[in-house]
Amino acid sequence: MPNVTTVGDKGGYNSLPGLRAAVADLYLLASSAYIVGPYLSSFVELAWILGGKSQVLENSIHRFEPGSGIHHHAPVPEGFRPPPSEFFVRNPLLVAWDQMLVRRRHHRTAR
Repeated sequence: MPNVTTVGDKGGYNSLPGLRAAVADLYLLASSAYIVGPYLSSFVELAWILGGKSQVLENSIHRFEPGSGIHHHAPVPEGFRPPPSEFFVRNPLLVAWDQMLVRRRHHRTAR
């Protein structure tokens, strides 16, 4: 695949070569133009922050535009969200945020 940078041997778990490889991966991800990562991954969030929040960060639940705050998210439309299941656990802070937004919308429409 053209224009792709990879690291060969990453070293053992919790070893100095492994930690160096993880930091290299972090900065390679931070320099990318678009970040797609798993939900609740602090690794991709840290890479996004290290990259100056200059790219889109997207996971299965949220899409963060360049320069946005991590907690000022816009949920992915319902049709694109994975179905809730016992294997799908959401971050409690984001669950509370979404519940607050629903209450706020309900309060505005009740007036």
